[in-house]
Amino acid sequence: MIPFDPSRPLSLEKAIAQEPRIRKEEEKDDRVKKLVEISKKLEGLNRNMATHAAGVVIPEKNLAEFVPLYKAPASNSLLPSTQFDMYTSENAGLVKFDLLGLKTLTVIQKSVDIINAYNDRKTKGKFKKLNIKDISLEDKDTYNLLSSARTVGVFQLESTGMRDLIKRMQPTRFDDVVALVALFRPGPLQSGMVDDYIERKKGGKTKIIDYLHPTLETILKPTYGVIVYQEQVMQIAQKLANYTQGSADILRKAMGKKIPEEMAKQKDIFIKGALENNVKEPTAKRIFDLIEKFAGYGFNKSHSVSYAMIAYQTAWLKTHYRTEFFAASMTADLDNTDKLIVFKEDCESFEIVIKGPCVNHSRYEFFVESEKQIRYALGAIKGLGESISKAISKERNENCSRLSSEKISKRTTEALITSGAFDCFGETRATLFQSIEMALNYSNRLSLEKETGQSNLFYSDENIQESLPTLNRSKEWVLSQLLKNEFTSLGFYFSGHPFDAYREDCKHLTKSNLATLKKMMDSQKNGNGYRDKETMIQVAGLITNLKRRGNNYTFKIDDGSAILEGIIFGERRDNFRDLLNNNSLLFLKGRLRFDSFADLWQFVVEDAVTIDSIINKKAKTLLIKCDSKFDPQRLQKILQVHTPGSCKIQLNYETDINSTKLKLGEEWTVSPTKELRADLTAELGSHNFQFISH
Repeated sequence: MIPFDPSRPLSLEKAIAQEPRIRKEEEKDDRVKKLVEISKKLEGLNRNMATHAAGVVIPEKNLAEFVPLYKAPASNSLLPSTQFDMYTSENAGLVKFDLLGLKTLTVIQKSVDIINAYNDRKTKGKFKKLNIKDISLEDKDTYNLLSSARTVGVFQLESTGMRDLIKRMQPTRFDDVVALVALFRPGPLQSGMVDDYIERKKGGKTKIIDYLHPTLETILKPTYGVIVYQEQVMQIAQKLANYTQGSADILRKAMGKKIPEEMAKQKDIFIKGALENNVKEPTAKRIFDLIEKFAGYGFNKSHSVSYAMIAYQTAWLKTHYRTEFFAASMTADLDNTDKLIVFKEDCESFEIVIKGPCVNHSRYEFFVESEKQIRYALGAIKGLGESISKAISKERNENCSRLSSEKISKRTTEALITSGAFDCFGETRATLFQSIEMALNYSNRLSLEKETGQSNLFYSDENIQESLPTLNRSKEWVLSQLLKNEFTSLGFYFSGHPFDAYREDCKHLTKSNLATLKKMMDSQKNGNGYRDKETMIQVAGLITNLKRRGNNYTFKIDDGSAILEGIIFGERRDNFRDLLNNNSLLFLKGRLRFDSFADLWQFVVEDAVTIDSIINKKAKTLLIKCDSKFDPQRLQKILQVHTPGSCKIQLNYETDINSTKLKLGEEWTVSPTKELRADLTAELGSHNFQFISH
């Protein structure tokens, strides 16, 4: 109920005046009344002491002569903090700077380093090294990428709301990128400034733009007559009303703080100055009222230009050196699994292959292995630190006996196996996992002999390969276990997905996968924001990140193509208590709604069942694909266990020469159970059969 506008926060008193529902709740509920009374007493009080994350003040001489200082006992900082806030510190004569350390700057430099190293190696030293400062700000391809809103990884321009604004604006010049950064805030979006900017930009030369006064055209032309920046307010005051730079800055601050007495004083000064420049009084009043209205939303242009430059550089890199840019971006987020998933999905949309981790190829960081191919980083495997990852990069092509016993451990080896980093040896992950103790014992024995100067009488360096212990060979884990272990070490499913086994089956139950659904959702927008979808829709996928939020459950639905946020409200929570678990595969019915505060779509669940149960209920045909290698006797043995049932069987027999479809008789109908699926998967693989629902 409380109006939300970070750019112009309301006091509780004003919020109550604007929102009558709060007053009604006070009258109905004594607890709300008490809450409001206490809140009014607490409002405006300092909650705690905190140091600004990026604020630095510089005095003319000793800082202690200007302001009282403070240093928290638990602080690791070598410098003290001022006891005054930033405004009082400025008034005391200190110069304040905000020094921001942006990770994106590291991404840009890392991208450039990868580009130069890769192309230098590729061209044998003939590649002219890239300097990011030399790129053109008028690159058409970069603006095409921006206008497509495929801006994952592009600084400041990758949120859902920003991508929607980009689609509407269609930036074609650097000034548009600057404006994007400045306009994407609650104030401008709600005031109509954004709509005016876009409408006037699209109108082009045929659109008549009101510049308020002929002398202001040069100031307002870059923003199509819309006052977007604080600097424009200052320039208008200087040009139209004879303000000095200092007095214009006072006007800017006064408008931002909305102090009535100061505003009345500034209005008189502005009109008097405008009259001296032969501007008519009604025009001067109108212009002052307009700049007063928009100045509260105005953004600092110098800040916006700086951010826009970084945004443009990342967009340029993504346009022209996409593989290198993704490798650098993923390296910067080695520890952020959620971000890595987003980058992986975006790579796939650009047909860039992320190759799995491999002890014989991977490095600590992500790197470009070849054109449109990135090798997964060892540093992104959970349980592997930087030191062991770099040690593996250094000691290639053999086994753990070549690594120091201080660096290798059982946990490290388990993570390497389950992530697939040892797949290059041609052994099953189950075999390698069962052989960990034996391998580590062998490694430790060699290390001990090396340290003590002893050597085994039965082998030398030349025949060491002959003395290697025998692996405890084992049949590969079932797919669900293999993927579960992979998820534990990587934080997401890489080589496959638990939903893969049901993907074809669910095409007959849902109208689209989550990726297609999300594209549709992002396109559903009107002038007032995203529309909630009243139509009941069906989705299917894996449940992850299940959490209880008050009386509600929140979770993520993942079908391998995309991830969708889900929510079950309190009144329905108990209906699905037994079904809703992490890693459960569910078929869900519900509606979509857009959470403007969180800037994301949510799927509101109204009904849920397991995928196995819905297939068991609706499947009418079992389609089996087979070729000349399949064993009819083994298949017959599997099917007999699950007869009779309601599901007919069709065999699609294909060879290099021809294909035949064979429908089995009524005596071969089966029950489409989870157990039958497991048996068929073990025999045929999950991609060679499908349950079809009508």
